[in-house]
Amino acid sequence: MSRSEKKKSMVLYLDSVKNNDEYDMSDLRPAKHKPEDVDTKGVLSDIFRIAWPAFVELTLVQLVSMVDMMMVGSLGSYAISAVGLTTQPKMLIMNIFMAMNVGGMALIARARGMQDQERAKAIMRQAIMMCAILSLIACIPAFIWCREFLTFISISKKSAIDAHTLTEAINYFRIQIVGIPVVAITSAITSSLRGIGQTRISMIYNMTANVVNVFFNYCLILGNFGFPAMGVTGASLATVIGQTTGFVFAMIVITRKNQYLRFRLRDGMKPDPEILKNIAKIGIPTVIEQLAMRLGNILYNRTISTLGTDAYATHQICFNLNSMTFMIGQAIATPSTSMVGQSIGKKRLDVADYYGKIAKRFGICIAFSVACFFFFKGSLLASLYSDDPNIIASCTGILKLIAPLILLITMQQIDGGLLRGAGDTRYTAMVILFTTTFLRAFFAWFFVTRMGFGLQGAWYGFIIDQTVRSLLINLRYRSGKWKKTAIGIKMS
Repeated sequence: MSRSEKKKSMVLYLDSVKNNDEYDMSDLRPAKHKPEDVDTKGVLSDIFRIAWPAFVELTLVQLVSMVDMMMVGSLGSYAISAVGLTTQPKMLIMNIFMAMNVGGMALIARARGMQDQERAKAIMRQAIMMCAILSLIACIPAFIWCREFLTFISISKKSAIDAHTLTEAINYFRIQIVGIPVVAITSAITSSLRGIGQTRISMIYNMTANVVNVFFNYCLILGNFGFPAMGVTGASLATVIGQTTGFVFAMIVITRKNQYLRFRLRDGMKPDPEILKNIAKIGIPTVIEQLAMRLGNILYNRTISTLGTDAYATHQICFNLNSMTFMIGQAIATPSTSMVGQSIGKKRLDVADYYGKIAKRFGICIAFSVACFFFFKGSLLASLYSDDPNIIASCTGILKLIAPLILLITMQQIDGGLLRGAGDTRYTAMVILFTTTFLRAFFAWFFVTRMGFGLQGAWYGFIIDQTVRSLLINLRYRSGKWKKTAIGIKMS
């Protein structure tokens, strides 16, 4: 390899860090000092290089969700509630294959650290095939029994949701189901690219999809540029059109000749038991984690649905805004997962530790500024969704309540990303099963039903869940037990 070619291939600073022949397991706890052959500026450069496109991408996805809600909100509170009712059922399906992609991402990162490009490509092909099959298996029955599925998951027997809102929700959800297989394959591609640190490419094609989504929202919700006014149904159709656009561009990206993870059908799509086993070993606990989160959120939302359409709409606005704060942690968790995976591929656990340390410092600075904005400008954010003074006042109070929590959530997301990069997903799944399914659901029910605290009581349950979860996941990272899990996954 010529000097110029070598420089071109060295995309990340981590590529210049030397590999070890064996793992150093002398001390499992996070290293207190910087490795001698590692430069802090180089580490920060890698984190920023991967995190900023991931942050822009995730933020734009959430902004589109917010714009969806704002545009739909112009139809009335029933429309916000209708879209909100579909969130948990849709995420229940999507998180199955998205969770499995965690396994693919971690393995691809490790393969890159080992400088095994062919294996990285093989893992991506297996991930794409698996996501396509899983999404079809999940979507066919969900489409056939759409009403029953949506009603069972999102609405309790004591629900105050009216029949018109439910009908709109069913129409919205049925269209969303059609687009899920496309999202599944795009998600597999995006996760694979993140595994090797290529977040800028996925940012571009997802940004394009978001622009298309917003454009067709404008056209189809209220009927502009000669398009029919389809209301809530139009919003769902616009989302699927945007998702399909993203899928087309993602496929173009991975079929280019100069792509590190080039996809070619002639390389074979035959199931590889070894790769699928390793993906499942990391991914199945993540599936359990996501299912636990969905189950907890379903129980949580069923409690909130008893408060009526306006309260449910208020909750959806606050939850939508709070989801934006998750983008900070998720964006920085992306380089954390990728860099830890690649460091493990190099057998450099000390380097993995140091990337985690710098990532958390970086994340906490950003989270603090967002928390301040939520606390002091919550009414401004709420007014973007609704002009109802009661809804704005209620949202403002809740946003002030959860603002300090943003710091904990960000740390939790980054710690989770570090553990995923090592393939240590089982512990996190058990923690989330406990905190979300039991703590959040129970305390929301207790504060709303028994104490009569209304919607704010439901958010007390959310705070308890997130606080306990953050502390337990941080304890796991600090124990260093994830290192034993990491070296237990055999790549060949």
